[in-house]
Amino acid sequence: METVAENEHPQVNVKELFIHREQQLAARERLNAGASISAVARELNTSRQTIMRLRDEVRKQALQVKAEASLSGNRPG
Repeated sequence: METVAENEHPQVNVKELFIHREQQLAARERLNAGASISAVARELNTSRQTIMRLRDEVRKQALQVKAEASLSGNRPG
């Protein structure tokens, strides 16, 4: 029975499942400007799911900042 070495994987042409920092910034700018998730994903040659995860992460961070600001404003000075 023939085995395949661990480091030998067939090349598969798939879109990147992650994007680099510069691409994340570009994606955020495009989304803020009103571009669709599909359009941004096409432009960056990545999946719609990757862009949706990025969008959701940005929203989560914004909510955390808002919550922290709200809490710090309620503390006695």
